[in-house]
Amino acid sequence: MKRNFSIIIISIAVCLAATLFIMNVLNGSKQIGIHEGMTAESIVLEQFDGESIEVFEQTNQVTILNIWATWCEPCVRELPDLMDLEEDYRDEGLSVLTLNAQKFERVPENTYDFIREHELTLPVFLDAEGEFFQLYQVQGMPTTLVLDQDHVIIKRIEGEVHYGMLEEIILPLLNES
Repeated sequence: MKRNFSIIIISIAVCLAATLFIMNVLNGSKQIGIHEGMTAESIVLEQFDGESIEVFEQTNQVTILNIWATWCEPCVRELPDLMDLEEDYRDEGLSVLTLNAQKFERVPENTYDFIREHELTLPVFLDAEGEFFQLYQVQGMPTTLVLDQDHVIIKRIEGEVHYGMLEEIILPLLNES
């Protein structure tokens, strides 16, 4: 009786392991998540222009997502570099997105004036409820994510970034395509 029970348990474990293995093979062994090496978790947010879309909807593009707030001085300093980087590498397959931490703005309505005043040319997502912050466990600003063409998170940078730093990360990714 004990032996039959053990055989049943082992059979179930083997079937479960085989099922998990097959599912990983069919899914390309991609783990969805928020950390480096994982495929970016998708989320729908409203953009500055009022349209709600998936943050990582672009396909076959290297993507930089920069999270910022109007009161964050390092965030403001890095925006021109992000715009220059996008302009210089757009034709090679780079997409630069920004996400304003609306929930943490002192006066959220001022974000619109800030975007116009700084002539921000990049797409801006608005995280009004802090959904992205919670999902991605953002600890501070600025925070920047660099994703490859398959939306795998290659680098997560907490703190100020600059043109050369990001260029060094994206060039090998752009050359892969």
